[in-house]
Amino acid sequence: KSQKFIKAMKLSSKLNMTNMMLITPTNTSLVTKFPTPVSLIQDFFKIRLETYKKRKAYIMNELRADFTKLSNQAKFILEFVEGKLIISRRKESEIAKDLVSRGYKRIFKKKKKDEGAQEEEEHEDTSLEGYDYLVSMNIRSLTLEKVESLRQKLMTKKTELEKLEKTSPEDLWEADLVEF
Repeated sequence: KSQKFIKAMKLSSKLNMTNMMLITPTNTSLVTKFPTPVSLIQDFFKIRLETYKKRKAYIMNELRADFTKLSNQAKFILEFVEGKLIISRRKESEIAKDLVSRGYKRIFKKKKKDEGAQEEEEHEDTSLEGYDYLVSMNIRSLTLEKVESLRQKLMTKKTELEKLEKTSPEDLWEADLVEF
């Protein structure tokens, strides 16, 4: 009965799967003919897996950058609170030299894609360029409580990074599929 109803209402139709043509980035020609649905899916899997590999690398780089920034901030605040690093009543060039000698990494704001690729330029040891994330911190954040807060964030980032390093691109993809 239900088959008659579906046919009478034209709720189903047949698709021809012998002439599947798609534009794909994997083939050098503009259009690729897929003889079966399985071959199309296999081609899609290759492309999608490469995308997940790039995604994993990007996320890992972002986590490493966040980890470096947080660890430098914690170190900076701790040295400031302990009196090892003097900021007040000093010239910027002296502060910059001090930061370089203590091993603080310069971190620059990312440029937009349309402005070109981000290049890490060499800066003089006397310039505070790249240290804005340290020297522009609010006075209220230069406390031991903030150091503890940053250490907790560091542990979280470290855990995330270790978890991501152990996760394969295939597992990332599977987790996304389960989530949605």
